Amino acid sequence: MAEALRSTPPEMPGRGAQPPRDAAVAVLDELPPDGTRHWVPRYKAAVVAAVDAGVLSLDDARRRYLLSEEEFESWRDTIDRYGVIGLRMSVTDRRAAPRLEAAEPGQAALSAGERVACTITDVSDRGARIEVDHKVSLPGLFELSCTASGRSWWVDLVWQRGQMAGVRFTNPLPPPWAIRSGLGAWLIGKRRTVSIDKVE
Repeated sequence: MAEALRSTPPEMPGRGAQPPRDAAVAVLDELPPDGTRHWVPRYKAAVVAAVDAGVLSLDDARRRYLLSEEEFESWRDTIDRYGVIGLRMSVTDRRAAPRLEAAEPGQAALSAGERVACTITDVSDRGARIEVDHKVSLPGLFELSCTASGRSWWVDLVWQRGQMAGVRFTNPLPPPWAIRSGLGAWLIGKRRTVSIDKVE
């Protein structure tokens, strides 16, 4: 039963379709107003995305929002490790989602059957960090496979900087069920099963 566990492509109409407008303009449109003081998670994520996309410099972001470099880097690190959802998590919750270091060869399945070799450098219950063998723009949704275990899972791209990228595991189970733990370790062959839970 455990070996039969598989992730199927989520039903996400429109993802990967032609963007309705220039990507840089879309990123800038998500930025909070100058002088923002009440920092909700989506505001923090928008500033990090704009800096990482190169449409806003870190110096400009610091001046516009009166941020320290340490504060900005803490947002970026949280997103790298846990995704945008991590900005809503308490420190206790973040510590409860440890990451397992790895160095597992794998592949990222791109569009039109193209695959790119990668290394899975760490995993958690929620996602993974990978390094692709050469610089390529990863799609927003793709299948990540581990060569040693022969297992694969569909993932959402959370961030990408150069050849490094962070991904979040999709949940293929119908509501109200969700995978609670063990998915990252299962993917790289460190566990035989995963734990599921009912989300009320």
